[in-house]
Amino acid sequence: MLPSKKAISIGYDFPSNHPRARFLEKAVALSQKSVDIVMNPHDRIFPGADTIDAVRSGKLDFGWINFAHLEQIAPDLAAMHAPFTLSDTTMHTTEQRQQYLAEVNSKLGGTDLCIAAVMRGADQIICTGRPIELAGARFSKLPLRVPGSGVYENIIGALGAKPILATISTALALIESGKVKGAITSPGAWLTLFKVHYPHVYHMKGLMMINYVLLSRRADADAEWARLIKSANTQCVTENWDAMRMQDEEILAAIKSSNECTYQVIEPTDHEVRSLGSEPVNIGQLP
Repeated sequence: MLPSKKAISIGYDFPSNHPRARFLEKAVALSQKSVDIVMNPHDRIFPGADTIDAVRSGKLDFGWINFAHLEQIAPDLAAMHAPFTLSDTTMHTTEQRQQYLAEVNSKLGGTDLCIAAVMRGADQIICTGRPIELAGARFSKLPLRVPGSGVYENIIGALGAKPILATISTALALIESGKVKGAITSPGAWLTLFKVHYPHVYHMKGLMMINYVLLSRRADADAEWARLIKSANTQCVTENWDAMRMQDEEILAAIKSSNECTYQVIEPTDHEVRSLGSEPVNIGQLP
């Protein structure tokens, strides 16, 4: 074991049965050959932006966090996840993913935090309790749960819907309150959390690719134990981007073949393109 650190605490806020959790487990297994790892210490979850304060205060050494929450400390980051910007093509290679990490850390340069790894969150989907009439102003004033402020609110608002904030750990209470009629989420979170409530899935491909990033304190970045965690998560998480893409494709394929759920790929209307301020790009097929 590394003598300078008794145990390393790592947090994440999505359900333990979420498909992505198995990649984190692999990183933990690899790291524990050299140092003790505690995931979500004392079974405490720091939802959403609370992860930022938990890492800063030392309650966590590392925290997996939805990228959108970092806008709170570095507003310039929002442009990196603008509509139809990030995609599986732009994150396909190791070099592209390392460039992404470098750009994020550059924009975080004025803060006390940095990121050590990136995890493919998902090309987001919209799910609802009732089918949507796709003609006209289809999302007009529809109350939809969003997991964060900033880019999430901007995109859902541009579609004409009403964004209502709830992190993944507080979403169920919001759903049960009846205050929302749907959600924007990942296929994995839909499978583990939203499926029962929102069986109708709409996929505007490329609308919003969101990543999770592994947040840490900049002052610890060069410590031997921190480099070990970075290496393990790079190997087991960041470099498994395509495996995560295939996870989501399998979930979406299962929705298509289901008799209990529906899945539709939708294109943005001209009005939505103008509101979003950007339009889909024909990115072609992955190599």
